[in-house]
Amino acid sequence: MTFFISHAHIDVEHAREVEQMLIRGCKKPGDWQDVATVMLTTLRLTGAMMDEVHAEHQKFMNNTSNRYPFLQKAS
Repeated sequence: MTFFISHAHIDVEHAREVEQMLIRGCKKPGDWQDVATVMLTTLRLTGAMMDEVHAEHQKFMNNTSNRYPFLQKAS
C-alpha cells in the first residue's frame, strides 16, 4: 500500500499526460478503439502477472518453491 500512496502524485501527473496525448493523437473512432484494445490487453496481462505473483508467494509460504533461496534463509 505504501507504494501506491507514495506514487499517487506521480500517477495524477501521469494521468494528465496520458489524457493530453490521447486528445492530441486520437482523431478517428478507430483510434479510440485501438486505445480500448490496448487498455483491455494491459489489464488482462496485469491480472495474469498478479496471479503468478500470488501463486509463487503461496509456494514460498508453503515451502514448495525452489526459487529465492536467499529469502528462504532469511525467514
